[in-house]
Amino acid sequence: MGIRLGLCQTRVTRDKGENLRLAEAALRQAADQGANLALLPEMFNCPYENPCFPLYGEPAGGETWQFLAAMADLLSCPAPTQPPTVPLDLSRLGQAPRVHVTLGEEDAP
Repeated sequence: MGIRLGLCQTRVTRDKGENLRLAEAALRQAADQGANLALLPEMFNCPYENPCFPLYGEPAGGETWQFLAAMADLLSCPAPTQPPTVPLDLSRLGQAPRVHVTLGEEDAP
């Protein structure tokens, strides 16, 4: 079986519950259109503002992880069986380097 990728784009609000509902709708749409792997935006449940990060942060296995695990089970997509245990260094919060790749027309397949 090949991979059919769903790239989901959602609007982000200041209400985490609403963000999860929007993510659910996007994941269901991707699954309905045949995706067996779906990607959500990097910050789908939190406004992309440094002051928001500590307010929206969750412990491993928190609300967002449980939501994603439940969605994966519901939509029959693979999901992690336990929360990630990667230690996070929050002393550099908002300072991590980012790489954004944009394909121009000359790069498109």
